[in-house]
Amino acid sequence: MQILSISGENIASLAEPFAIRLNEGPLSSAGLFAITGETGAGKSSLLDAMCLALYGDCPRLSGAGTRESVEDVDGQELKSNDPRMALRRGASNGFARVVFRAVDGEDYAAEWMARRARGRLDGRLQAVERSVMRLSDKQVLATQTSIVNERIVELTGLTYDEFRRTVLLAQGDFDAFLVAKTGDRAAILEKVTGTEIYRAISRKVFERYAEARRSLDSLETRRGEHRLLSGDEREALSAQIGELRDLQTLDGKELQRISAEIAVYESRDEAHTKVTKARQRVATAQTALEDCAENQAWLREWEGARGLRSEVKEREIAVKALGDASASRDDLIIKHDQQDALVKEANVAVQTAKADHDAAEELFKKLGPDWTRATTLDGNMRTAEGELRDAEAKIADAAEQARQADAVSQDLERDKKALEAAVARESATLEAVVGHETLLANWTMLEGRLQDRIEAATSLAAWLVEKADLTDSIAIDVKTKTTAQDAIRRADTTVTAAHERQDQVAGEREALRSANPSARLVRLSQAATELRAVQGADREVGAARSVISGSERKIADARAQLAFAVAAKAIATTEVEAARQRVETLRRPVASAAAAVSAEAARLRQHLRDGEPCPVCQSLSHPVMQDSALAQLAAELRLQLETEEKAYSAAMDALRNADGTAAEAEKISAEETAIRPELDSRLAKAIEAFTEARGLLDGTALDNRLPREPGVGDVVYAQLVVTIGEWRKKLEQDRDRLEEVDRIHDDAARVIDAQGREIARLEAQIRDLDQRMAGSGSRIEKLSANIETARTAVEQIDTRVGPILAALGRDVEAFGEGAEDVLSELQRAVSDLTEAQRRLTDYRARLAELGPDIARAAAELAVARRAEADATAQRDARTKNLHALREERASLLGGEPTEVHRTRHNDARKDALLALQRVEATARREAIVLAGFESALAAACQTVGQAEIRAKTAEEALSAACAAAGLSFERVIALHAASDAEVTSLREQVQKAQTEKTEADGALKELESALIAIEEKGLPDKPRDELEARKDEVNAAVEKRAQEIGGLIEQQSADLQAQERLKGLETEIKEASATADTWLAINDAIGSASGDRFAQIAQAVTLGLLVERANLHLRDLKPRYQLEVAASDLALLVVDLDMAGDRRTTRSLSGGERFLVSLALALALSGMGTHRALAGTLFIDEGFGSLDSDSLDLAIDALERLQAQGRTVGVISHVQAMKDRIPVQVEVIKTGGGASEVRLKVA
Repeated sequence: MQILSISGENIASLAEPFAIRLNEGPLSSAGLFAITGETGAGKSSLLDAMCLALYGDCPRLSGAGTRESVEDVDGQELKSNDPRMALRRGASNGFARVVFRAVDGEDYAAEWMARRARGRLDGRLQAVERSVMRLSDKQVLATQTSIVNERIVELTGLTYDEFRRTVLLAQGDFDAFLVAKTGDRAAILEKVTGTEIYRAISRKVFERYAEARRSLDSLETRRGEHRLLSGDEREALSAQIGELRDLQTLDGKELQRISAEIAVYESRDEAHTKVTKARQRVATAQTALEDCAENQAWLREWEGARGLRSEVKEREIAVKALGDASASRDDLIIKHDQQDALVKEANVAVQTAKADHDAAEELFKKLGPDWTRATTLDGNMRTAEGELRDAEAKIADAAEQARQADAVSQDLERDKKALEAAVARESATLEAVVGHETLLANWTMLEGRLQDRIEAATSLAAWLVEKADLTDSIAIDVKTKTTAQDAIRRADTTVTAAHERQDQVAGEREALRSANPSARLVRLSQAATELRAVQGADREVGAARSVISGSERKIADARAQLAFAVAAKAIATTEVEAARQRVETLRRPVASAAAAVSAEAARLRQHLRDGEPCPVCQSLSHPVMQDSALAQLAAELRLQLETEEKAYSAAMDALRNADGTAAEAEKISAEETAIRPELDSRLAKAIEAFTEARGLLDGTALDNRLPREPGVGDVVYAQLVVTIGEWRKKLEQDRDRLEEVDRIHDDAARVIDAQGREIARLEAQIRDLDQRMAGSGSRIEKLSANIETARTAVEQIDTRVGPILAALGRDVEAFGEGAEDVLSELQRAVSDLTEAQRRLTDYRARLAELGPDIARAAAELAVARRAEADATAQRDARTKNLHALREERASLLGGEPTEVHRTRHNDARKDALLALQRVEATARREAIVLAGFESALAAACQTVGQAEIRAKTAEEALSAACAAAGLSFERVIALHAASDAEVTSLREQVQKAQTEKTEADGALKELESALIAIEEKGLPDKPRDELEARKDEVNAAVEKRAQEIGGLIEQQSADLQAQERLKGLETEIKEASATADTWLAINDAIGSASGDRFAQIAQAVTLGLLVERANLHLRDLKPRYQLEVAASDLALLVVDLDMAGDRRTTRSLSGGERFLVSLALALALSGMGTHRALAGTLFIDEGFGSLDSDSLDLAIDALERLQAQGRTVGVISHVQAMKDRIPVQVEVIKTGGGASEVRLKVA
């Protein structure tokens, strides 16, 4: 398992998106990198993101201790160990993602996400979302938390706790393995070193022993379950069974005889019973038949009346028709008389107009025959034209059929010629290949042998080339080894020179570091920031005072405006009242004047006379008789009223404006008065901020240069900024010089480090070269043997196929190294020959099939051409007929179209008819109505006469038929009133009784005959009771004897089965006992139900190996100490070599000592892990701060050796020496507001 990348956003202080790609760029090639940053910047949060993505938990939240509650921004109570606590405060969502290579070699991505409801910053925290996805096919393997946990453990081979103790040595958990309990330490050892196989073996041994013991016990139980019979017992048992079977046979015969005699008695009794029942059935059927006599008589009458059905129906119809016709006739007589009077009155008016109409109608009728003939000829011509088109279509169809038949015939001829040519071509193709028959006959053998020869020759050539290459490679490796040794010597010289450069700048570097210009620059920058804060506070004081002055001016202006508005309102109120009174005074006279000049008043004034009273007021004086004077007076009054109304409106507008001005002034005054406390507070806060900012600079170099009170202006602050700039320039020069000498020192250190790595690489290269040269020599020996084998195989193949290829004109040597194309060419040639032979056979078969098709096509062509000739003759005849019809039609109506001619003359008739229609419209309607009445009346009278005759005839016919049938008229009517269902029911009852009587008589005769036959044969000698008693006695004996036989046979069968089963049982017991003893010994040594016994042995061995490897690292890290495995429980002890080998517990170590011992164990574990369990990535979080400079150098050297072995090691530390020694760094930089960002730095 290997970590490939870590990414995320809003995890603790890591607010911005970040991504650390360990498989790309500098991190991929470096192997060892540092995660650096200030305390609290969020270095450990990177590892928290890794743990959250993989396991949904992280070290800082999963520690033991209290589980206090913390209130979230939405009031929700969260436990302090809730993983969602890792989400940055003030963030709506956050995620962590890890891409890793699992133990199966596939790359996967694990993701953890926390978010708030609806993406709001104050939303409620939602449940954590997790997923794991396989990157090769983008398939999401799991999204449920429990399933994701299971899949992560399966893919990484580590649980969360095991991951923390072997891959991630988290802050505060670095010595977790060192102080782990026995059980936890055993689990880690088992997981990371693959010793779980021993637990499985222990359990398997226990299971195999238990299985062997159970098998042995089962066999011994089986042996104790069986008892065999002796020989005498078996013979006696067989004799007894034979005797019992003989007795059974005798009793069986006697039972057959007794059953036959009892059957005679049973047959007689059954026959008597059946005869009795048959006689009862005959009596019952006779009674039922007599009961149906009345129904039979009724049915005979009904059958007689049935023949009169048509007469009865005719009488009913005739009587109904007579009644309907009489009623209709009487009604029509009344209506006819009334209409006749109306028609006579209308006819008098019609006679004159009718004469004119007759003349016009006569002309129209005269032209009728010509129009009829012309219409007939038009229809005949359309028919002839359609027939002509049909004939032409038939000609086209026949021509097309002939063309198609001709095309088919030609195609068949072309096919014939093509097939003949193809036969010739394929024959020539086959004959052109020499020995093609031999080639095709031997091809299967040739193809396989030639393929083998090519493969053998190719392998032979490849092995020869490889042998030569290996020989050359050994020479090159010898030269490369010499070059590497020379490079090591040069690297040593370079390291010595780098150390000399460091010594040259050491004194100046130390002095500058003591002065610490960077820190002084930081303090100066802080002072500049605080100076800007003082200046900003000074400006805020001035701004607050300016705002207060402006507010006071607004209040004064508002008060003056309010006084003016009050005065204007008083004046406007007076003007409004005066204008209103004037308007009211003029409104009534204007209304009166308007009434006086209205149209109604003017009309009334026209009737006023001097000296006569007014019809309205009875006054003899009429002062308003002149309309012009009134109009002028009314206009003057209206004009005066409009003037006063405008004055009133203007006064109202002035009043409203005064009210608005006063309200606005009061509003401004109130608002400014209301905000005055706030303005005063702002001023006080500004002064307080100035004082506070000024206080931060007390005692600094700027203290005596700054004003004590605000309001001095920006000039003073500008001068101070210039002074700060001069100081900064001097400090920056010192800082730059320190950076330069640091760079010289660091460059030398990097050269030393790079050359050290180069020396290690070259030494490893030399070791690899030695191994490779040894392997190449062994490979050359193996290749020599393979070459000899391949040459022998080629010679054998040449002996077999050489003569055949020579007969074909080919050389066997052509099928050598890389001759697959030659073989492919031969394969294609054989394929072409095979295909040509197949095509030749196919072409000949198809040529034989074409003969009948060609003859058939010729016959079809002749038939099609005859049909075309017949259709042409029919078309010519129809063309001639159409021409004759057109000549005859041209002689009628002057050749004018019939409808045009008829319409023109009909329009003339209509003009003449229009006059008649106007005068006879009423007469025609009345005449039509009268004619209808007359026709209907005549028809009705005729209908009445016919109905009377029909009714009389029907009555007479029915009476005669009744007399002939011997039935009265009323009886016939009553019989016909019966429904079909009633008749059917009665008929079925009678037929059923007759059938039952007949069947009962027949059955009685048959049963009586059977009874007589039985009685004539006679009965047995013994009574029936004696026979049945003997039968029961014999049956009982047979049943008892059968049970005895069954028991004896079962005993005999059990004895035979026991003999069969026990044949090899003793042998099986001996073999099972030996197997059980073997597994017992093995189980006593390593077996257990839980698997602990062998696992503990393996874990103890593994721990010993681990301690041995850890001690190797301790020799470099802390030579004073060595680790030792305690006598039991996988415990660890520390051996203090400086104290004469004193042994003590690991808990007695100091912080730095414990760190170094834990680091040695971690490095040992990383070297022992299996491919399944332990990752190629190791993270170490802090702990280096407890080391002195010498120990720190030793620890870093150990980590560099680890990464040189192909591991990726990430170290989190704020120790400067770590930063200096490790050039590739992931920097976590604070950006303010508790947030940080991640950057990659390569020194």
